[in-house]
Amino acid sequence: MARMVYTIDSNGCHIWQKARNSRGYGVIWHDGKVRLAHRVAWFLKHGAWPIKGLVIDHICEVKACVNADHLREMENWRNVRRGRPVGDAADEERREGYRRYHQRYRTYSQTYQAERGE
Repeated sequence: MARMVYTIDSNGCHIWQKARNSRGYGVIWHDGKVRLAHRVAWFLKHGAWPIKGLVIDHICEVKACVNADHLREMENWRNVRRGRPVGDAADEERREGYRRYHQRYRTYSQTYQAERGE
């Protein structure tokens, strides 16, 4: 079983104290693989890996945080847009309407299968 090693900062983030990858995310050996520490924290709290097609988002925006209460499942495109907003609130609302309307024509995200079994 993975041992989560962290310190708690003033915002309640559990800051990973072991190895990190080049992008700042904690890494840990778990279940015979090197995995991202925040995904392992999610697994340990929820008992399952994230739903296929979703990523784990840091609500606190701290990449080294492994506090499962600061994590949520989210579609990757939403996670990317949240990190780099484009336009004002009205533009984002309009784009979201377009996405909902055209969602029935999108098949890639519904048929894509990750090669790794997570």
